[in-house]
Amino acid sequence: MSKANKIIVALFGLAVLGILIAEIARPQPINWRADFTRAGKGPFGCFVMYSELPGLFSNRDIEPIGQDLYYWLTHRDTVNNSSLVVINNQTNFDPALTRALLAHVSKGNTAFVSSAYIGPTLEDTLNLRLQTGYSLIEQGIELELAYDGFSPDRFKYTKGYLRNYFELTDSTNAEVLGWLHLPEEEESDWEGDTDLDSLLTDPFGDESLDEVELSELESAPLLEAPNFLRIPFGQGTLLLHSTPYAFGNYYMLGGNEAYVAGVLSYLEDQTIYWDNNLKSGRRVVDSPLRFVLSQAPLRWAYYILIITLLLFVLVRSRRVQRIIPVVTPLENTSIAYTQTVGDLYFEQRDYADIIAKRLSYFREMLHSRFGITRQREGDEALERLAHKSGLDPEYIAQTFAFIHQVEKKKYPDNNDLIKLHELLKPFNS
Repeated sequence: MSKANKIIVALFGLAVLGILIAEIARPQPINWRADFTRAGKGPFGCFVMYSELPGLFSNRDIEPIGQDLYYWLTHRDTVNNSSLVVINNQTNFDPALTRALLAHVSKGNTAFVSSAYIGPTLEDTLNLRLQTGYSLIEQGIELELAYDGFSPDRFKYTKGYLRNYFELTDSTNAEVLGWLHLPEEEESDWEGDTDLDSLLTDPFGDESLDEVELSELESAPLLEAPNFLRIPFGQGTLLLHSTPYAFGNYYMLGGNEAYVAGVLSYLEDQTIYWDNNLKSGRRVVDSPLRFVLSQAPLRWAYYILIITLLLFVLVRSRRVQRIIPVVTPLENTSIAYTQTVGDLYFEQRDYADIIAKRLSYFREMLHSRFGITRQREGDEALERLAHKSGLDPEYIAQTFAFIHQVEKKKYPDNNDLIKLHELLKPFNS
């Protein structure tokens, strides 16, 4: 590894180490997301509550339900009655799930449902409405159980979507077990989503409000409303609760655990089944990568691995520098060979042979380039050669005259060879 690569790797290692230290040292933000799972340790998870159930119900079995609630309700094969606990911020009981739940309750079982939304099907079946109130000033609510044996009488709640209450009619067969109260300073800020027609019916199911003036209805604040109901259905009991956030870790550790114990005291002495499927915080892991990214340590390890691989590819993709050997090109020996042959002829001084070879090459060139053979070296051929080569006819005639002269010599000398060479040079240009 080169020095530059070592520096890059060292800087990257220091950067990763710094990121890890900063990530470990920084305080983790509080996750206020609605969870309600038995393993959820956030403010609105139910880890504390589920952990305390064996202490609250020491003589009962606690069983979690990991499968779909509808499947569990329709395939449960037992004659022993039980208590079902469903806690979530929104639980939509569609027609199929509503029928399965009520059929389960009618057989003598108990079902406890705490949710800020239960769906119109279950509401219509039970002749009630689960409403939500809004306030301009969010200072929380107070919850109270109808039974007077609890201390304190009211429990304060400030975090979460808390202002959910039941609107009852005269035909609602329900017993109010708990109430939702507003602090005195918020009475004038309450804005429920109940229309005026629904206000003509006492939300508590006790008395008719027909005699109340319309002007009084428009100005009168809603000071309290039921949030915990017991509804007999068939041979069993359905317990409806509208404030699921009261069961979160935030309030269980904040001094309101007595309220949870009071609410759960209405469960029958039966095996308790905890629904762990209809949860907002339920993690649906359908791939290994999704699970890795959902865990902070694994997520950071995955990111570091990807970055390391990218750096490795970038560094290794550069061509590795190495000494390139200098390859000496092949020497052109044609000139040297010609020079050697020329020197050989020069040493022998056989000018007649050299002149004969020179004239042989010259006549071959005339034949290939101009179509003139030795047998046709007459005046007409010389004129045609002058026309094709562009040379002066007199120069051509002088050249061929010298050629004929030197060919007749028996012993030509070097001067004859030089003059012949000079005369033939223009024909090659």
